[in-house]
Amino acid sequence: MAADERATAQQPGRDPAREAGPTTPVPETRATYRALLLRGLSTAEAADLTAWLAGLPTIPGQPWTVAQVDRLLFLRDLWRTGRLGADDRVTPIATG
Repeated sequence: MAADERATAQQPGRDPAREAGPTTPVPETRATYRALLLRGLSTAEAADLTAWLAGLPTIPGQPWTVAQVDRLLFLRDLWRTGRLGADDRVTPIATG
């Protein structure tokens, strides 16, 4: 490791894991949605399938919108990377 790399890695408050970016692939929601519309699906069907492909649950009678899917994926990524949390007045969900 070069001297500047060591100095950068040792900066207080720096977290290289957070700076590396997402570790899971981000689905291209808009492109998926448009492709499904071109194949004849309704807007609700295309949005629900896009949400399902992104790993979100579907609820009968309550279709997703692409904006909702994008917003939730954005917030989920912020939470996963630690950029949204206790200092944002968000209570962590207990898992177990």
